[in-house]
Amino acid sequence: MKTNQNFLYHSLEMIQNNFVDLLKDEDHGYNNDGFYRGSSQRLRYLLATTELYDAKDEVRNKFYGCITFGDREYKNSGNFKVHDPALLDELMSATYDDLEAYVDDNGFDWLGDDYEHIDQYLDFLNNYQDKWKFSSDNWDDPDSMDIHRELYEWVEDTESKHRSAVIGFKSENKFEVGYNILMDYFDELPEETRAECHKRLDKVEL
Repeated sequence: MKTNQNFLYHSLEMIQNNFVDLLKDEDHGYNNDGFYRGSSQRLRYLLATTELYDAKDEVRNKFYGCITFGDREYKNSGNFKVHDPALLDELMSATYDDLEAYVDDNGFDWLGDDYEHIDQYLDFLNNYQDKWKFSSDNWDDPDSMDIHRELYEWVEDTESKHRSAVIGFKSENKFEVGYNILMDYFDELPEETRAECHKRLDKVEL
């Protein structure tokens, strides 16, 4: 595969477009080989996060580690770090046929721990988009696991001046949103009032 694009800046939106597959037609996971071959986004994620070798342990998956994906930060700003921009550009520019040929020509396989490996991608989806919440169960069934997808029900305060300097705050917990609103004004309270408020919040573990 050769890079046919040169990205000077890797935005969250770019990462989402190239790695996030919302699994619209998937409600079961059978084996991790078939699952990750299900789309170009999933194959890119696999190649970026899985150390693979050919049968003779001579050819290594060159894309492994070109980017690492961290957990969700505030306001769904996925926490990723690019380690090799050129390889990441090549990976994102590749078509599905390019990716599949790279895997098959080198004899890469990732068999084993099917459900755990599939669930790893569901965790990634929960960290890199905020419309759908993914989960899985029925792992006791040897034939397939169940994949669940449900809409997030966000409570959002668009005016909040969050401590991360990002405007706006949202959570599925309205009390967390309310607490964040209170914190916006906390420093403006008289010192004695702040101390009393802090004491009361501590008592209820907030």
